[in-house]
Amino acid sequence: MEQNICQVETVTFNQKENEMVSVAEKILLQNHLALIASGASSCIRELYTKARRIGKLTQFFPCEITKEEYAAGIQGQKIQESLEEALQVDGIEGIIIYASCLDIMTQTDFEGIIQNLDNPKTIPIEVLYRGPLVKRYQKPSVILDEILERMPTNSDSKIKRSLTKLPPIFPDFNNICAALQHWDSYIFLLTAGGCASVFFDTGTPDFPYHVKNSRLTDVQITMGCEEAIENGVIKDFKESNKSEVFLLGSVVPAFTGVNYEQICDNLTKKGVSSIYLPSDGFAPGPVSTSKAMVTLAQRLLKPLPKEKGRINVLGYNPAVIGRENKISHGIEHMEWRGFIGTIWGKGGLEEAKKASSAELNWVVSTEGLELAKYMEKEFAIPYISGIPAGMQSMISWRKEVNVQMNRDDEELPNIEIAKPMSQQIPILIIGEPLLSISLEKAFHQTFGLLNTHRAAYAPFASLRRFYKEQLNEQTPEFFTNIEEFHQLLTSGGIVVADPIYKEYIDQMNLDCQFLPVPDPSISGSEYLDMDYAILGKKGGLYIRKFLEKCGIISDSENHQGEEECHHPHM
Repeated sequence: MEQNICQVETVTFNQKENEMVSVAEKILLQNHLALIASGASSCIRELYTKARRIGKLTQFFPCEITKEEYAAGIQGQKIQESLEEALQVDGIEGIIIYASCLDIMTQTDFEGIIQNLDNPKTIPIEVLYRGPLVKRYQKPSVILDEILERMPTNSDSKIKRSLTKLPPIFPDFNNICAALQHWDSYIFLLTAGGCASVFFDTGTPDFPYHVKNSRLTDVQITMGCEEAIENGVIKDFKESNKSEVFLLGSVVPAFTGVNYEQICDNLTKKGVSSIYLPSDGFAPGPVSTSKAMVTLAQRLLKPLPKEKGRINVLGYNPAVIGRENKISHGIEHMEWRGFIGTIWGKGGLEEAKKASSAELNWVVSTEGLELAKYMEKEFAIPYISGIPAGMQSMISWRKEVNVQMNRDDEELPNIEIAKPMSQQIPILIIGEPLLSISLEKAFHQTFGLLNTHRAAYAPFASLRRFYKEQLNEQTPEFFTNIEEFHQLLTSGGIVVADPIYKEYIDQMNLDCQFLPVPDPSISGSEYLDMDYAILGKKGGLYIRKFLEKCGIISDSENHQGEEECHHPHM
């Protein structure tokens, strides 16, 4: 009897191999057609990225649907709203709904939705089902060709539309996988097959990405896929030379009730040590990544004697911070002082288990705060947080590290905090909340600019709760949509944010200065290689050059030693 086994694939960043992407692109390249994409955040983010990269966002209408909305059967209302929006846009002569796996599973009534629309221009609307659960006898590209033959062929039409929705954020399993790239473990995403395409836009590390994913048939999904998954993982794991299985979930398996914990228990009993990191393709990345890191600590860490000089770096995630060089100068400082600074998980599983022996934890993003608090409680390890931007912050950070490590013997320059400037221009800082706090300190301490306001894009209630729990009184103001984003902006002010936000500001014709600080959780890999700095002296100089270019400060004004300080390792 043939063994019940799932197909195991290696995640790659070769977009051309993904037929779902090429089909979406083919639709968007029709200048007169609109693409309405329904589904979970893991579905929508990948399609948004493709539309953005080929300059077709004006034709793309994302319809992100939550797990609760699918479960309650009210996804049709949101799809209808997206259709109604598209029907009001000049230049649209045809609409294709790009339906997801969950629309198939929940039997979304597209026919009823389309019939109930007010469509006086009788704009044709078609549905194209995507994903591995679709029963078909033709390739999606062939089915699309048939749909396009029924659509108008006016290629001269130009769709006139402003961007009305902010980018969908990355799903949970994307962020968790990115955070685990430093680990030497076997990372396995349990998926029907299509969800892995979101990875090609993640903030990638400086080495090959390693994630495996399943590909399941509709029969395996509906009849139970646990045994097939176990057999597939065992076979592939034995050939991987990895040390532990980290299992993650996605939309379809989660919705069908796959028992992830039981799969891990069975794998472990069969000699393949496994840990399930809760994820389902619906939840926002930072929340689930934070929980995943605590789960790993609970499973892997035991009390150990303190290792003199050891410092853990917690919360580093290329999908949140970008390339490792954004924090590497801080690790170098630790090494110059004779300390051992290590990103948690880097160096192998056995090295990761030594984290409980550290004397200090340095937290570089909000994703690492919950883990730091857990380790402080369980192993009495204190923590410091934030990426020091500018000379004043860098010196304060170094002093704090020295004090925590009982090595307060380093001679550091005394650089006075800048005096408040007479002209207090409003500054809006948007981004990863812990990083925004650090940037705000730089504006205050280095440049005397005190009229600052911090904000974070948090479209999910769970993400807002998470930030409040971790940051308390330092919680930023939240915005959830483009209207709330517009309300934060001030004419004549400064905006510090990911470059994508500038596109929304430009379409408002708002007079403000823009300082780009990439946020991979918004722009993915698009700006990973942009020339910018955050940490230390270089971070301060990056801000200074911008302020000088804008005429806000002169070469001599509030020049608190950014260039003059010749102290090594700043």
